[in-house]
Amino acid sequence: MKKINKLRFFKEIIALIVVLLIIIVGYYLNERKVQNIQKDGQFTFGYIEGVDNGGNEFDLSIKYSYSVQGDLYDRTIEVDPSDKWHFKGCLWQGRDCSGGYVWVLYSKSNPESSLVNLDQIYGDTLNTIAPVNFNGFY
Repeated sequence: MKKINKLRFFKEIIALIVVLLIIIVGYYLNERKVQNIQKDGQFTFGYIEGVDNGGNEFDLSIKYSYSVQGDLYDRTIEVDPSDKWHFKGCLWQGRDCSGGYVWVLYSKSNPESSLVNLDQIYGDTLNTIAPVNFNGFY
């Protein structure tokens, strides 16, 4: 009986280590991608195609598109709705952000890779100034 409990405990420890390694590797790969975009990045405007909460209040999907040298790219990101500061009067005041414009930072060497700044959502692209840093980019 004791041997079975030790074996079970050992399997649970191994499973925990594997899960932690997967989380650490995923975090590392994401951070590397973000750093590559920032190092090789170029700003452009993106257009918010739509916002979907998927019928639950635990996540939001935001679909945006942007154009690079005539090629159109679409991307969907998941956003935690508790980050209300990202939407400055957009989602939580009875409207969604669809149709708004946002700054997008894309990789010049791989334009499909991008980050979007949801701190400021514009009604149009007139009289806007490109960001001077990467704060607020997802």
